[in-house]
Amino acid sequence: MKKHLVCTDVSATRLERLRIVLNGFAWGIGHDRPGFPSVEVYSTASLLRNSKNRGGQRFSRVLVDVPCSTDRDALTSISGGYFARGKGSERIGLPETQKRLLRHAMSLCDVGGYIVYSTCTLSMAQNQGVIESCLSNLNPRDDSNEDASFAVVDPTEFIDLCAAQLHPSLGVRIVPASNWNSGTPLGAMVIPRLAANYGPTFMCKIKRLRLFQANTAFWNPAKQTLDAMLDSLVKLMMSSV
Repeated sequence: MKKHLVCTDVSATRLERLRIVLNGFAWGIGHDRPGFPSVEVYSTASLLRNSKNRGGQRFSRVLVDVPCSTDRDALTSISGGYFARGKGSERIGLPETQKRLLRHAMSLCDVGGYIVYSTCTLSMAQNQGVIESCLSNLNPRDDSNEDASFAVVDPTEFIDLCAAQLHPSLGVRIVPASNWNSGTPLGAMVIPRLAANYGPTFMCKIKRLRLFQANTAFWNPAKQTLDAMLDSLVKLMMSSV
């Protein structure tokens, strides 16, 4: 099967930065190139239009890196980002925006595929709270979601992989990010480390299941290898050592 990567953002500035990164450090952008995947970059509005024209195209992997309070901005940004005076209402409204984006990402994922939700905040409301809300509020009356059932992938294997592969001198710790009440891990959290100039980062991997697995709330991949999307994060962090 030919590999196909679609990248999208609402910001023209970030899209331009993405094009530079893809052309300079990855596969570039284009189609029908021997040995290279097909790579497309769209504004979000263009992607929505193209999705309708393609008859509701779905993907085997969806990464949704949502806007968040970006905790490091409170220390590094002159303006203070979302923590600046007068930004309180915008910061409070972030979880609703994040839920909309995650629900849309889930709708774009094919059965058997995965969604990775990520933020750069320690906020449980923007991390575990968003995951719990989207999993518990799937609307079975929506025709497009009649067969939709999603479950969080147990992050233990990924956390163990990071512990084994990350250089100890970095001092980076990745721990389970648990459910509000039950303690069930809903993802992995990179604890902020000033010396490593990294963190916080929250990641949650969700699998879209078939209808006969609709009652599954927590999916353990057992000995199955985590897909390259999460593994690439480890390689990226190791490359900075």
